[in-house]
Amino acid sequence: MTLEITNIPAANVETDDLNRGRDWHRRRAAGRRYLLLAWCVWLIISWTATLTTQSIKVAATVTMPFLALIGLMLMWPMLRLSQKFEPPVTVDPNGRLPATGHQQLGIFREWLQLNIVFQAVVWPLMLNAEWTIEQTAWLDVTIASWSLLAALITDWGCHSTSGWTRLVAMIVCLLLLFAEPALMGLTNMATTSGQAISWTMKISPIRIVWDMTRQYGGDSRFQQHIPLVLATMAAGIVGWVAWRICLLKFGWRLDRG
Repeated sequence: MTLEITNIPAANVETDDLNRGRDWHRRRAAGRRYLLLAWCVWLIISWTATLTTQSIKVAATVTMPFLALIGLMLMWPMLRLSQKFEPPVTVDPNGRLPATGHQQLGIFREWLQLNIVFQAVVWPLMLNAEWTIEQTAWLDVTIASWSLLAALITDWGCHSTSGWTRLVAMIVCLLLLFAEPALMGLTNMATTSGQAISWTMKISPIRIVWDMTRQYGGDSRFQQHIPLVLATMAAGIVGWVAWRICLLKFGWRLDRG
C-alpha cells in the first residue's frame, strides 16, 4: 500500500493565521468595549453609593476618588489576570510570544482609555468639592501614576500562563495599595504609648489622595506630595519602556512560572 502525502499549501496556512489574527483582534476590541462599559457602571454605582452619606461634599472629596482608585488598581487587574491567556500570534518552537505590532500594548491602551473616561468624573467633582484647578490636576496625575504601575504589574502577569505568576501579580497590586496603610494601622495597634504613629507614605497613594482631596482654600499643603507623584509617574514610564524593550528583544516564555 502506498501512502500519498499531500502538502498543505503555504497560502492556506497563512490564511488560517490571518483569520485567527482577525478573530483575536475582534475579541479584544469587543472585550475592551465591555471593559469601558463596566468602568462606567462602576463609576455610576460608586457615585450612587456615596449619595447615602450625610454630606454630598464628603462623597465628592473622599469616597469617589478612593473608589476610582480601587477600580483602577484592584478591580481591573483582577479582571484581566483572571482571564485565559490568548496569544495574538503563533507561538514559536521555543515557547516565546513574538512581540510584533501593537498587540503587547493592550493593557497600556486600556489604562489610557480608563483614565480618559475618569476625566468625566474628576473635573465635575472639582465644582462640588471646591478644589482648585491645580489641586484637581495633581489628584488626576496621582491616580494616573499609581494606576500606571498597577497596569505594568498586570501586563507582566497577563503574559504568563502560570496561575501562580498571575496570583503574585494580583498580590503585588493589592500590596501596592493597602500594604503601607495596613502596616501603619498594625503599628498603632501594637504601640503602648498611646500616641499615634504616622509617617509619610512612599508606596501607597492612599494618604496622598486623602491630602489631595482636602479643602485647603488658598493653602497649598498638598504640594508636598508632588515630588513623590512625579517620581512614581517616572517609575511607571521607565518600567513600561523597559518592559516593552524586553518583549521586543527577548519575547516572553509562556511556560514561565
